[in-house]
Amino acid sequence: MRETLSLYRGHDFLPATERLAAIPPICGQDGVPTTDKIIHLHYTATFGEWWITELDPDTWVGFGYARLTAMAECAEWGYIPLDELEAAMDPHGNIVDRDLRWQPTRGTDIPGIGHL
Repeated sequence: MRETLSLYRGHDFLPATERLAAIPPICGQDGVPTTDKIIHLHYTATFGEWWITELDPDTWVGFGYARLTAMAECAEWGYIPLDELEAAMDPHGNIVDRDLRWQPTRGTDIPGIGHL
């Protein structure tokens, strides 16, 4: 994936290779109750939050939970194209940042994450 806003962001959008390798592939946590799924990455912006549980490193499509600030009631689990998320910018110039302090966490331990 080509990162377009890393210089503006001040850090890489994707974590180090060894951390990426620890993220299960798409459908890699099928059958695991939502509350027990491990959230491997967390992205934030003034306009939303995204939690990634699985990732396809060939297409950079992740699976996870997304909640947009303006439509929090519409938060849902689904597929998240990380290349689009990396390039997203609101009209005020705010971009999506990776939570650099994030550690893999069970879904049940994250307040406000909806369950399937």
